[in-house]
Amino acid sequence: MNSNEIRELELIEKIKLQDSEALKQLCNIYQPLIRSISNNYFLRIYDYQDWQQEAMIVCYSCAQSFSRERGSFAGYFRRRLTNHIISLIRKHWSLKSKINNSAASWEYISEFGVGEIECGISELIVPLGDLYTEIVEKLSNLELAALMIVLGQADEERVIMNLNIDKKVMQRAKSRMMNKFRDVLFE
Repeated sequence: MNSNEIRELELIEKIKLQDSEALKQLCNIYQPLIRSISNNYFLRIYDYQDWQQEAMIVCYSCAQSFSRERGSFAGYFRRRLTNHIISLIRKHWSLKSKINNSAASWEYISEFGVGEIECGISELIVPLGDLYTEIVEKLSNLELAALMIVLGQADEERVIMNLNIDKKVMQRAKSRMMNKFRDVLFE
C-alpha cells in the first residue's frame, strides 16, 4: 500500500467520525475524477458548484459505506458518482418530474381571452420555470387556446365554436405555438 492509499484510508476513517475537513480533503484529491465525470454529462441547470455539491454528497456516502473488500475507493467512488449523475439526469428529463417540480396554477382560461370554455379542469398546471414563462409570454391568445387544446385542457370543437374561427386557423395556431416551443427549447 502506497502513501496515497494510506492517506485516503485515514481520511475515510475521519469522515466516518463526521470530520468535514477530511471530506473536503478527500474531494480535493478526486477533483480530476469529478471534473472528468461532469464533462461527460450535461445537466442544464447545474453549474460548477452544483457538481461539486453532488460529488461531495456521493463522496460522503461512499466513505461511510466503503470497505477494502470493495476494491479501491477510487473505483467505488467513480461508479457511485456516475450512477448518481445518471439518476439525476433521468429525474430531470422525466416530464412528470419536471411538471411536479415546477408546477403552479394558472388563472382561469377566460383570463387569457379564450372565452368561457368549459373543460373538465378549471385550472391548468403548467411548469413556470424561466424557460416556460419565456415561451408562454410569446404566445398570442389564440396560441394559448391551442396550447390548452394540445394539453387536453380544452375541447377543440368548443374553442373553435366560441372563437368563431375555422378549423384551419386553429391548426395554424397549433403549428405556430409548437414552433415557438421548439425555438425556445432548442435554441
